[in-house]
Amino acid sequence: MGEGFAADAIFPVLPVLKESDSYHTYSRDAIDDTVETVRADGDEANEIDWSTSSATYTAEEHSLKHLVTDRVVANADKPIVPKMRATELLIDKIRLGIEKRVRDLVQATGSITNATPTVKWDASSGTITIEKDIDTGKEAVALACGFEPNVMVVPPAVAKVMKRDSTIRDLIRYTQSDLLVNGDLPPTMFNLRVVIPGAQVNSANAGVTQSVARIWSSDKVVLAYVNPRPTQNTMAAGIQFRVRQGGRLDFVVTEYRVSGRKGQMVEVSVIQDEKRVCTDALYIINDVLT
Repeated sequence: MGEGFAADAIFPVLPVLKESDSYHTYSRDAIDDTVETVRADGDEANEIDWSTSSATYTAEEHSLKHLVTDRVVANADKPIVPKMRATELLIDKIRLGIEKRVRDLVQATGSITNATPTVKWDASSGTITIEKDIDTGKEAVALACGFEPNVMVVPPAVAKVMKRDSTIRDLIRYTQSDLLVNGDLPPTMFNLRVVIPGAQVNSANAGVTQSVARIWSSDKVVLAYVNPRPTQNTMAAGIQFRVRQGGRLDFVVTEYRVSGRKGQMVEVSVIQDEKRVCTDALYIINDVLT
């Protein structure tokens, strides 16, 4: 559960002061150059404008707690370990919620430009063109928002197919051959940072047989322009608007004694909202597997 979170790699965290505020959204005309720039001697510069839209985020607090009893601490080889483990599990569970919300925002084929490969990437016949399909998506993002995508989200099932593709395998062999030992994809491919989301969730009710599945769809590859220095006024695929608590930006951990239950309560919280900033900065290569 605690491995392979991808949300931060696609929607970077932006510190904000207010729990609710506005941010800019962008469209293509902000980078169009079809305007007159020549100025005659003595004239004023041509004044232009472009359409800007704004949307509003509303941060909510996400919090969980767990009681670490005195008996558990007394029986631990190292007394600090039960609290550390409780903290890690609480953070992971909150991050699972963030992961699912970001996934829903970037894998929404109903609102994001997407295309299906002519030949599926694991097809037994036909010419598979993984690199070409990715190039098509990269160009679509660049023409739509003006920025080249720089991140590619590849579900584990797709990554296993890609690493076996003869063309990509040759690429790995002659550039980063040591990766073939572990069977991994390179951290960067086609000038895109490769993110393989491995987070899982058990959807079954407590006390019944587990039903574990990957959070991310198994056959959707997402290309995104991720702004390395996001603000409330910059182009990006999306942002996590996170409110500082007591000067701290990350997950806030508090502990307090619960005497009646003979233990120490460990509580974790974060206040944030996740928003798409520019839908055109995302592209989905949809249904890539048979």
